[in-house]
Amino acid sequence: MKKYIITSVFIFSCCISAGQELSNKLPFGFYLGIRTEYLSLGKAFDGESFFYTDEASMFVPQIEPGIAFGTQFGLTFKQGSWDMGYYFSSNRFSHSIGSSGTLHIHNIKLLGLTFYLNKPGRIRPYIVTDASMPWFRITDGATGVGSYSGQTGKSYFSGVVLGAGAGIELGIAKKISFRAEAMPEWFILSNVKGITKEYWDVKKFSCLKLAASAGLFMGLSH
Repeated sequence: MKKYIITSVFIFSCCISAGQELSNKLPFGFYLGIRTEYLSLGKAFDGESFFYTDEASMFVPQIEPGIAFGTQFGLTFKQGSWDMGYYFSSNRFSHSIGSSGTLHIHNIKLLGLTFYLNKPGRIRPYIVTDASMPWFRITDGATGVGSYSGQTGKSYFSGVVLGAGAGIELGIAKKISFRAEAMPEWFILSNVKGITKEYWDVKKFSCLKLAASAGLFMGLSH
């Protein structure tokens, strides 16, 4: 957990330096900030089933709700913004075979769009969309089969998240604002990996992800 926090702080510092330089030259603004998120994944992660490949079996964990932390940055326009970021969370997991522990869900926000619903002011409601790429791994989550029998190793899960929600932005200083938002999203698992380095495609595995977040953001003049 500590190394992920240090990484986020480093990214945040780099964004401040780069953003101040860019915002003075481009015809749009730049913002950056820190954000926390409460997230919960649906029942597809049931803590009972397995994925099977030619190389390994990987258990599907039951994942408890968790708190994510990270950085968010993007481009600002008069009526909205283009949002990007990186977040990670710590979640407890368990499975009926007796395995349990903590996993870290990493998430790269690739394309978030915010659309304000009113003119510039101290309070601005908005709608927001999200397209992200999450992944996580479980130590000893994979058991070898066939020629790999007797081996255990990490299991990897990666996917795509698509969602839309709403929020409100409150200006608390000239260039500093507070945002709070809620977003239902669809988590689509696309690949799994275990024992070897080969990724295997996953079909028809998806679930609802519920997220509520809050953050502080700083705008940079241009």
